[in-house]
Amino acid sequence: MIRMEHLEEYCLNLTAFGPVFVGCGKIYGKNSYLFDPRTKRVSFIQEEALFRWLVQTGHVDSYEEAVLCGRPFNLAQFLRQCGISDKERHALIRYEVSAGEILDETHSLKQIHAFMRDGQGRAYVPGSSVKGALRTALLHAILIRDDSGKERNLKPVRKSYEIAESDYFNTLKLKNSRPGDMVNSIMRGISVADSKPLPDTTLILSNKLDINPDGRLSLPNLVRECIAPGTELTFRLTLDRSVLGKNWTLEQLKQDIALFSQYYQNTFQTRFPEPQGGRISNGNFLLLGGGSGFFGKTAVYPLLGYERASQFTQKQMQQVFRNHKHEQDLRRYRISPHCMKYTWTRHGTREFGLCKVEIQE
Repeated sequence: MIRMEHLEEYCLNLTAFGPVFVGCGKIYGKNSYLFDPRTKRVSFIQEEALFRWLVQTGHVDSYEEAVLCGRPFNLAQFLRQCGISDKERHALIRYEVSAGEILDETHSLKQIHAFMRDGQGRAYVPGSSVKGALRTALLHAILIRDDSGKERNLKPVRKSYEIAESDYFNTLKLKNSRPGDMVNSIMRGISVADSKPLPDTTLILSNKLDINPDGRLSLPNLVRECIAPGTELTFRLTLDRSVLGKNWTLEQLKQDIALFSQYYQNTFQTRFPEPQGGRISNGNFLLLGGGSGFFGKTAVYPLLGYERASQFTQKQMQQVFRNHKHEQDLRRYRISPHCMKYTWTRHGTREFGLCKVEIQE
């Protein structure tokens, strides 16, 4: 630990057990990458370099015709038909990632949701994403310990409901501020720095695999650029004692993460088939990033208790996802939502966003 007056600095280590997706909002279309079926790799191209090459070689018209004709478009095949050399092709490539068995050249290629990158084009994980995962875990722990205010902390908002997190986090009571203002949030005392840039070799393509409690699965047409399982991420975690006071010491943080991990396992995870790659058998974890599922984004279950939460969640799922048969959740599966988010990896099926966590002094 590094102590500087009221600040305590720790090393927070995450090990990706399943693929981790932190999106930037960009989607690569089928004409934005090259897929090599022999090496099972995807090469993302520099759009400016591609159009410069098309202009210089006189292939602009044929490119436009191929893209707009309505038939499946494969950029790699198109460039081969244009007679591009290996040197010219290499000059178009920005970076490469492993596609595994996600893509198939004999069928239509898919759009790819891109991973977060900095101004230099390097992949990284924002500290704000990790802090969000911590926030969810800490809120779970608070609610698990204190169930006396469950009714008080459920309020209607536009025919839906939300958890009054301010009752638990906005506890600073600063002068000249309203209780609901974020300046009163005790979470101001916890900060997480961004990760160091990640090598492109740590990234893979993953598709989402929805698995029901009875083992039935569906494969939505969704491909994401993800951190590969086994990748280790290091963050600088800073606790500000001038804000936190005696709350959330290092030991308390570890206990709350452990409480969240155990609750998630007992309440939700164990109701679904065990992944082929197994589950984390020891240690604690956080749910990080997109696709990490219901428990990674909400604390409805510890707030309402299992029976009320499952009924409430089923109603909400029916309203939002009308064609997903959520009216069967409780009768058929006794859990809502009725899907766990897995994906195929070379280690077998793994849960999206599941990361083993360790905090070191």
